[in-house]
Amino acid sequence: MAESMEAWPVGLRFKPTEDELVGHHLTKKLRGEMETICVIPELHIYNWEPPELFARYNELSSIPSDGSECFFFCPRGRKRKTPCGFWKETSTKRVIKAPDSAEEMGLRRSLVYHKGRQRDAHRTNLGMHIYNLNSNVSDSEILDPVLDFSSFASPN
Repeated sequence: MAESMEAWPVGLRFKPTEDELVGHHLTKKLRGEMETICVIPELHIYNWEPPELFARYNELSSIPSDGSECFFFCPRGRKRKTPCGFWKETSTKRVIKAPDSAEEMGLRRSLVYHKGRQRDAHRTNLGMHIYNLNSNVSDSEILDPVLDFSSFASPN
């Protein structure tokens, strides 16, 4: 971990809104502006299995995950294979708008993890959101793996 958690107040959490992820963190990353502390580490997450991501986040980030979500910067790519499975995009896409206007800042896509290879794969309850800027020059994305896919399933 980048810094000892003893320096942080008890109860400190990193819970950014979607517009903060896109409008602040991803924008600064793509401009090459460095954060003073590492709260969103860079990791090519497709080299790791989903259960390993929380441990990797806690090793790389200054603020540990509570186990329900963590965030990574990851180079944009079309292939989302992991050593033992793959992430598949669902049809769920959401436009991220600036809080003070109707300006579209970015897009959130949802993915679900499938264990195994294409023919023999089975869908799991592991899900992830990917955030991109509304720009064709964006070569990085913020990934927000979440433990339970139902946490962003539409209510019945």
